[in-house]
Amino acid sequence: MLRCRLRFFQRLICLLIFTIGVVLVVLYRYHELGSFRSSELIRLLNGATETSELASNKPIANVRKPMVVYKRQMSQNALVNGTKRLSITSAWHTWRSWPQSTELYTEEQFTSNEMKDILHHVTTAAIMKFDVGHKGTQLKALVELEGGQLAVFKPKRYERDYVVPGKPYAGFDLHTAEIVGFYLDSLLGFRLAPPVIGRVVNLNAIKSVTSEQLLNTYFMKRDNVCFYGVCYYCKRAEAACANGSMMEGSLTLWLPDHMTLRTWRHPYQRTYRDGHKARWETSVEYCRDEVMIRPPYNKGPRLLDIMDTTILDYLMGNADRHHYETVDSEGDNARLLHLDNGKSFRDPSKDEPSILAPLQQCCRLRNSTWNKLQSLLGKGLSRTLDKLLRNDPVYPILTQPHLESIDRRHQTLINVINECIKQLGASSVILNEII
Repeated sequence: MLRCRLRFFQRLICLLIFTIGVVLVVLYRYHELGSFRSSELIRLLNGATETSELASNKPIANVRKPMVVYKRQMSQNALVNGTKRLSITSAWHTWRSWPQSTELYTEEQFTSNEMKDILHHVTTAAIMKFDVGHKGTQLKALVELEGGQLAVFKPKRYERDYVVPGKPYAGFDLHTAEIVGFYLDSLLGFRLAPPVIGRVVNLNAIKSVTSEQLLNTYFMKRDNVCFYGVCYYCKRAEAACANGSMMEGSLTLWLPDHMTLRTWRHPYQRTYRDGHKARWETSVEYCRDEVMIRPPYNKGPRLLDIMDTTILDYLMGNADRHHYETVDSEGDNARLLHLDNGKSFRDPSKDEPSILAPLQQCCRLRNSTWNKLQSLLGKGLSRTLDKLLRNDPVYPILTQPHLESIDRRHQTLINVINECIKQLGASSVILNEII
């Protein structure tokens, strides 16, 4: 009888242990699945993808298994090259803390793991809101990413090898030009262009977070989702169309809120009217007579900033720099920010000479810019640039003819500067950081 009771209690204890184990497993699974944030559920719905998937044009499933999403969430704090990866919140905080009065990020920050993490989150974070981008003449969308970071989305308009016909400023903005602008700007040592990265967005999957105003411009064209947005020139006939519902584009990070911008008219603005030339197009003394004698170009960094921008624009073929922005609180000493580079890389066989007018007429250049141009000449500017571009999810960015055009224009810049030095002397042409 005693032996039977012992067996009964042994079985009871085993059953209790088994039951407790089952309960613990269930509680663990519940905690595991219950730890999803609402943003992760939105990520499921808007079909966020890994970098390798973004680089392809294959349809992407809108809904993923919960554990896949959970592992991605947990991987935000994974080790990357031995360094802990920044969380989304930390990434946005880091970006907002970087901009200074002279640059948006340092050379060390540009090549840091933190920058890699920031760009990673820009291209993988859940899209919380997809809205119209009112400002400007070109189609764009304002995107709010998980964690509250804003970005500007410019959609793909042309295939990589398309040559934009007409005048050097004709056609739509290129999303690829915005990507190149970020890397080339940093490569030249300016670091005045905000971070940009390519991303493929599933337009159907983010309809639930798309504003009604933007949705009102959506329509279908040969089984492709199209939209034309709201802007000065936006119209249905010039809509951007996805590949099915997958829209490739560029995402440019919004500048921190404390950086209120002021818009200036560029002293070398075009008239954009046939038969009407601007003053700088008719007088070779325009810089000396009308630019260098007045604020903010007569002292401080601004005139040399115009020269730096000329270098960047000529290499990219951007003949549409009619206005520019600075940080308002910095006044006349504010640096010229390199925003809006979309009207670049139109025709790789043509080099637009009018872009060089500021450099040829003013014959002024920063010593640091001159040194950088010379050092990159030996390394091969296009080869160095293309190596950086390989990090982007929508690579390849530039065709070989466009890469070759950069090297050709690079040599032209060296020749123009050397001609200025020959005429005026190095001490009058190559200057320190400010005048």
